[in-house]
Amino acid sequence: MEKSKKIVDGTTSIQYNANIQIILIGNWRERLGD
Repeated sequence: MEKSKKIVDGTTSIQYNANIQIILIGNWRERLGD
């Protein structure tokens, strides 16, 4: 059980980091557009 929980946590953190990067890139592109 612990092993499968760890895999889920790892996937969640990867997705969370990807979402942050998408937001940061979006903000950066908006600034370039100004």
